[in-house]
Amino acid sequence: MIVLGNWKKGGAVLVLACCLCLPQAFGAAKPAAKAPVSATLLQQGDSAYAAQDYAQAETVYGTVLQQEKSAAVYVKRGNARYAQKRYQEALEDYNQALELSPASWSWYEQRGHAYLALEQWQQAADDYAKAALNSALSPDGFIYKGRALAALGQHQKAAEAYGQAMGLLAGRADLLAARAGELMYLGEWEAALIDYDEALKRQPGQAYWLYNRGNVQRKLGRNEGAMADYNAAVQAEPKLAMAYYQLANMQAAGENVSGAIENYTRAIDAQPEQAMFWHNRGALFLRQQKESEVLADFRKALSLQPEYGLAYYSKALALESLSRKQGGWGQDLLQETIGAYEQYLKYAGDDATRRDWVERRLKELRNS
Repeated sequence: MIVLGNWKKGGAVLVLACCLCLPQAFGAAKPAAKAPVSATLLQQGDSAYAAQDYAQAETVYGTVLQQEKSAAVYVKRGNARYAQKRYQEALEDYNQALELSPASWSWYEQRGHAYLALEQWQQAADDYAKAALNSALSPDGFIYKGRALAALGQHQKAAEAYGQAMGLLAGRADLLAARAGELMYLGEWEAALIDYDEALKRQPGQAYWLYNRGNVQRKLGRNEGAMADYNAAVQAEPKLAMAYYQLANMQAAGENVSGAIENYTRAIDAQPEQAMFWHNRGALFLRQQKESEVLADFRKALSLQPEYGLAYYSKALALESLSRKQGGWGQDLLQETIGAYEQYLKYAGDDATRRDWVERRLKELRNS
């Protein structure tokens, strides 16, 4: 799984080419515009933006816009809103700017970032493509082209575009990591590992690159290297939930149940809305026959993802374990178990062997 910041695509925890460069210091818009009504106000807004007082910068730019509609100032206010993660409002400002001055490639790039944050993939790709068309002979043109192709799922062409950019921008670690992400999508694991190795050599300690390299190493069967990368990733970014999750998965596979539970718990603390974290921890509590903890985790997973078929199956097994511990079925417990198996068949009965077993078990329970 390839992680890019906190974005998600299609409900999954990841998936975009890593290292898309989002606006960080866009306070000054490059293209020429009308002379500002108040140079003093604009200077105040720019100073507030530079000081990361984005709310104040937004207010000042808004005052200027009340006096005169300026494309450049719309972009400035859009950047201030973007920095506050108010992406829809930022998008509206970029739209206003491009209506007034449609010839600025850098503004298409910035609007592309807003679309990306709003998970409007096609619109983001279209804007990055426009930026690339207006910068076709520069390294930036290839970078924008790579982003557009990645957003459209054209990973081979995206990797080639990043390679072209690297030919003009030697030494850029972020481009190496971006190409590595595309190579992962293509299943070219050895090539991706080479790029991540070089990127991390040039720019050590990047948590998401370490995490992604860990995934590559795991695919290649290099489990010790994967574990080392996941551990380094959480050292660099203690809230990187997926790195804890992968560590826990590897520990669980190696029968280090207590260590795996600890890392699933860390993943939950970092990202409690992920149902699979709760489910997997519950499965380990089931191994330890801690039925109360098991059921709490499975019920939490199902409250977060009501169509999580495997969690219904796991919950049913936990209820069966509880019935054995209690020495028999109570009516409520029996009905809850039957219901859990039925929900499994409804949402996740694609494993033929397990489905046959569940159907036989349901008949037994209904006749008990």
